[in-house]
Amino acid sequence: MSAPATDSVDLGALQHDVLADAEGKQLLVHCETILYYSGNSVDPVGLKARIAQLKAEIAEEFDVLVHLQDALRAT
Repeated sequence: MSAPATDSVDLGALQHDVLADAEGKQLLVHCETILYYSGNSVDPVGLKARIAQLKAEIAEEFDVLVHLQDALRAT
C-alpha cells in the first residue's frame, strides 16, 4: 500500500509546483499589464503578446491542476 501513498506525495508535490508557477505567472501578468497601460513600455505590442502568452500558459497549468486533483482523488 506504500505505492499509492508515494504516488499521492509525488502528485501533491507536482500540484504544488504547478500552482506556484501559475501564481508567479499571474503576478507577471499583473505587473506587465500595469506597465502596458502606463504607456512606459518600450515595446507595447511585444508586451501585449507576452501578456497573452502568459495567460495561455496559466490556463494550461490550471488544466493540469484539474487533472492532478482528479489523479489525487483516485489514489
